[in-house]
Amino acid sequence: MTSAFLPILITLYLLNFANLFLRTSFGVMAPELEREMAFSPAVLSTIASALFVAYALMQIPTGMLLDRYGPRRVLSTMLLFTALGTALFALGETAETLTAGRILMGIGTAGGFTGAFYILAMWLPADRVVPQTGAMNSFAAIGNLCATAPLAALIALIGWRESYWIFTGLTLLLTLALAIFVRDTAPDH
Repeated sequence: MTSAFLPILITLYLLNFANLFLRTSFGVMAPELEREMAFSPAVLSTIASALFVAYALMQIPTGMLLDRYGPRRVLSTMLLFTALGTALFALGETAETLTAGRILMGIGTAGGFTGAFYILAMWLPADRVVPQTGAMNSFAAIGNLCATAPLAALIALIGWRESYWIFTGLTLLLTLALAIFVRDTAPDH
């Protein structure tokens, strides 16, 4: 692994950490939304599942976009949808707005793993791709853990809306990191 690849690798790790964090975070949010907005379990499940439906529906188009335009451009652009979704969620006053925010998050994160695997395959020798993919997936899983008690503590400290504004800011920083650091292929590929 070259020193030029390290910022790319760190960015990809953070991208997929954020991906799993956003998928899981609604479990901690649901009681807050139920309390604040008096949503029924059916409404909460619709809001929660919106991200997953959008994520699934975007898999084939995302693959085609990655092939045509490359992961750097596609992931940077898609992550803007994630930032828009987290901002919309922070502003949300209705189930429809919160659902739309989750849909945008799902669209935006849909290419995270696929795009990262694409980049790993273009930068690493074949015998390093699978171990690095496993390491990245393991790190990303920490996002699931951070979306539990640590997120609950943050929500208790500053509130769920403010927490989502922080996620919006961090997503925008990650978008910038993708645009600056990530390159689709190694210079000698």
